[in-house]
Amino acid sequence: MKISDNNMKDNKETVFTPYTYLIGWSKLNKWYYGVRYATKTKCLYESGCHPDDLWKTYHTSSDVVTAFREEHGEPDVIQIRKAFSNAEDAVDWELKVLQRMDVVTQDKWINGTDISGPPIRCGKDNPNYIHGRTNDPEYQRERSQKYRETHPERIQESHRKWRENNPEKIRERVLKWRKENPEKVREIRQRYRENNIEKIRERERKSSQKRRKENPEKKREADRKWRENNLEKAREISRKSHQKNRKKRLEQQRKYREENREKIREAGRKYREENREKIREKSRKYHEENQEKIRERVLKWQKNNPEKRREKDRRYRAKKKLEKSLQTVSNSIV
Repeated sequence: MKISDNNMKDNKETVFTPYTYLIGWSKLNKWYYGVRYATKTKCLYESGCHPDDLWKTYHTSSDVVTAFREEHGEPDVIQIRKAFSNAEDAVDWELKVLQRMDVVTQDKWINGTDISGPPIRCGKDNPNYIHGRTNDPEYQRERSQKYRETHPERIQESHRKWRENNPEKIRERVLKWRKENPEKVREIRQRYRENNIEKIRERERKSSQKRRKENPEKKREADRKWRENNLEKAREISRKSHQKNRKKRLEQQRKYREENREKIREAGRKYREENREKIREKSRKYHEENQEKIRERVLKWQKNNPEKRREKDRRYRAKKKLEKSLQTVSNSIV
């Protein structure tokens, strides 16, 4: 079919001018009829779309045309068919032409559809092309939700790439949100600690071990200061630790005493020689302050160990008798 060259008269006014157009590859006998009514996208003038846009800033919005151009090159027929004063008239005219030309059943047309087929790119019943519909917040939310449901993997990949390319921006947003929402931050942290207490303890234990290895002196100083400021708490922790590990600690002490018996005796003897007066004073003071306690302990021991008591008394009497006899001999000599 020969396409009639029915171009419109030149319209050089740079006002918003929706229009219909025809492009084609005459040697291949492939044609496309479309409509243009954009207000911002790929417009040559600030007022909106204009016939001057065609094949300068605008090359149709059809993916089929884009693919056909990549495969066969640029079309040799590019015509403005009709201009309009508003978008609704332009869309209605495009629909009328597509139905009259029967683009759905004829192979020479590469249009995706007319009103009788699925509304891909044209037709006033297509919600994507109702004037003003694309700026409706509710419609945008519906499309966004539908895209998230149908392309979750694409969204995840896009988010991952954005996070990799914008670490500083993410950090700034997080810090800003924390400053603006301190209560929510505390609530989230508390909930995390409650649900991951074992994980937190393990992490703190590893971190503490690492700090001890790197700075042992600094760690000891920090522990000492903490014990000074939290004396009661430190005693309670120590008491619980001793109770929990009592058997293990006693076994370690027994093993150490067996392996270092001579060393312990030598250390004790040396300490007693160096601190004889101190030991006597400490013993005397203890006996003065705990006479009743010592007496009760002695009576209890005597009651529970009669044989040992008799043996001890016998030794005591023999010692006194020997001292008396020695005193008598010394007096007789004098």
